[in-house]
Amino acid sequence: IKAPGDWAPEIASQLGYSRYINPPGGVDIFSEKKFRECDVNLLYIRNHLPAYEQKGLDSFEPSLSILDAMMFLPAIQVRELVSRYSIEAGF
Repeated sequence: IKAPGDWAPEIASQLGYSRYINPPGGVDIFSEKKFRECDVNLLYIRNHLPAYEQKGLDSFEPSLSILDAMMFLPAIQVRELVSRYSIEAGF
Protein backbone atom coordinates (compact mmCIF):
# COMPACT_ATOMS: atom_id res chain seq x y z
CA ILE A 1 0.00 0.00 0.00
CA LYS A 2 1.59 3.24 -1.15
CA ALA A 3 -1.10 5.93 -1.43
CA PRO A 4 -3.70 6.96 1.21
CA GLY A 5 -6.61 5.28 -0.60
CA ASP A 6 -4.84 2.05 -1.55
CA TRP A 7 -6.17 0.18 1.47
CA ALA A 8 -9.80 0.23 0.25
CA PRO A 9 -9.51 -1.81 -2.97
CA GLU A 10 -7.20 -4.29 -1.26
CA ILE A 11 -9.56 -4.90 1.65
CA ALA A 12 -12.66 -5.00 -0.57
CA SER A 13 -10.97 -7.55 -2.81
CA GLN A 14 -9.76 -9.70 0.11
CA LEU A 15 -13.30 -9.75 1.52
CA GLY A 16 -14.67 -10.84 -1.85
CA TYR A 17 -16.63 -7.66 -2.57
CA SER A 18 -17.31 -6.73 -6.18
CA ARG A 19 -18.14 -3.09 -5.42
CA TYR A 20 -17.14 -0.38 -2.98
CA ILE A 21 -19.49 2.54 -2.29
CA ASN A 22 -18.04 5.72 -0.80
CA PRO A 23 -19.16 9.27 -0.02
CA PRO A 24 -18.12 11.87 -2.62
CA GLY A 25 -15.18 13.02 -0.50
CA GLY A 26 -13.29 9.94 -1.61
CA VAL A 27 -13.04 11.16 -5.20
CA ASP A 28 -9.72 12.85 -4.39
CA ILE A 29 -8.39 9.87 -2.41
CA PHE A 30 -9.27 6.76 -4.40
CA SER A 31 -7.88 5.59 -7.73
CA GLU A 32 -10.45 3.99 -10.03
CA LYS A 33 -7.56 2.21 -11.78
CA LYS A 34 -6.48 0.51 -8.55
CA PHE A 35 -10.04 -0.65 -7.89
CA ARG A 36 -10.28 -2.08 -11.43
CA GLU A 37 -6.98 -3.90 -10.90
CA CYS A 38 -8.56 -5.58 -7.84
CA ASP A 39 -11.79 -6.37 -9.77
CA VAL A 40 -13.78 -4.03 -7.52
CA ASN A 41 -16.23 -1.50 -8.94
CA LEU A 42 -15.76 1.93 -7.27
CA LEU A 43 -19.02 3.84 -6.81
CA TYR A 44 -20.01 7.03 -5.02
CA ILE A 45 -23.13 8.18 -3.23
CA ARG A 46 -24.52 11.32 -4.82
CA ASN A 47 -27.03 13.26 -2.76
CA HIS A 48 -29.89 15.04 -4.51
CA LEU A 49 -30.84 17.49 -1.80
CA PRO A 50 -32.94 20.56 -2.43
CA ALA A 51 -31.98 23.82 -0.77
CA TYR A 52 -33.52 24.41 2.66
CA GLU A 53 -33.35 27.33 5.04
CA GLN A 54 -30.19 27.35 7.11
CA LYS A 55 -30.57 29.92 9.83
CA GLY A 56 -27.71 32.40 10.04
CA LEU A 57 -26.57 31.93 6.43
CA ASP A 58 -27.31 34.31 3.57
CA SER A 59 -27.46 31.50 1.01
CA PHE A 60 -27.77 27.72 1.07
CA GLU A 61 -24.52 25.88 1.80
CA PRO A 62 -24.82 22.41 0.20
CA SER A 63 -23.11 19.18 1.27
CA LEU A 64 -23.03 19.83 5.00
CA SER A 65 -23.56 16.91 7.37
CA ILE A 66 -26.92 15.38 8.16
CA LEU A 67 -26.68 17.19 11.50
CA ASP A 68 -27.22 20.47 9.65
CA ALA A 69 -30.49 19.25 8.18
CA MET A 70 -31.53 17.84 11.56
CA MET A 71 -31.00 21.23 13.21
CA PHE A 72 -33.23 23.11 10.77
CA LEU A 73 -35.87 20.66 9.51
CA PRO A 74 -38.63 18.54 11.04
CA ALA A 75 -37.79 14.84 11.40
CA ILE A 76 -40.24 13.77 8.70
CA GLN A 77 -38.56 16.08 6.20
CA VAL A 78 -35.08 14.84 7.17
CA ARG A 79 -36.21 11.24 6.56
CA GLU A 80 -37.46 12.23 3.12
CA LEU A 81 -34.23 14.07 2.29
CA VAL A 82 -31.92 11.18 3.15
CA SER A 83 -33.78 8.98 0.67
CA ARG A 84 -32.77 11.33 -2.19
CA TYR A 85 -29.55 9.82 -3.48
CA SER A 86 -28.11 7.75 -6.28
CA ILE A 87 -25.11 5.51 -6.51
CA GLU A 88 -22.87 6.36 -9.45
CA ALA A 89 -19.44 5.81 -10.92
CA GLY A 90 -16.86 8.57 -10.37
CA PHE A 91 -17.87 12.18 -10.92
